[in-house]
Amino acid sequence: MNMRKNNLSSLQMTKKVNDKYKRTKRVQFANGSTLDIDLLFRPSKRDDLIADLLNLVKFAFENNKKFDASIGIALSTALIIKYFTSLETDAESYDDMLNLIVALKDGEYLQDIITSFVQDELEKIFGDLKRAINLVHEEVTKSNIATETGGAEK
Repeated sequence: MNMRKNNLSSLQMTKKVNDKYKRTKRVQFANGSTLDIDLLFRPSKRDDLIADLLNLVKFAFENNKKFDASIGIALSTALIIKYFTSLETDAESYDDMLNLIVALKDGEYLQDIITSFVQDELEKIFGDLKRAINLVHEEVTKSNIATETGGAEK
């Protein structure tokens, strides 16, 4: 294979990406336990997190579960902690995620974790999550209007 000078290679790209996103910050809690926090949020993980949140929103609406701004923030926060820390958890479902937030708050871990993230990264991910939820809301509104209009014409 003919290699051109300074040509990007997948191996080189993978190494640079991994180097960029592997940096963490260690948080030590009063009880001596620790948690590693990602300093930068890998875009592919951000996309996976958004997809998971949208699935949780869909589940909530399909199953008549409570969903308001506070639930949205709680689910988003739980997913951010799940995706961008070393926390070992098997939380997957709507109820699991809410229980995770309650456990972290009651255990007095939540505030330390949240304040350990890089503020710019939190702002970016919450902006992405807000845009995704707004797009879903627009589509649901369009669908409801189309259904109402179609129903009225018959």
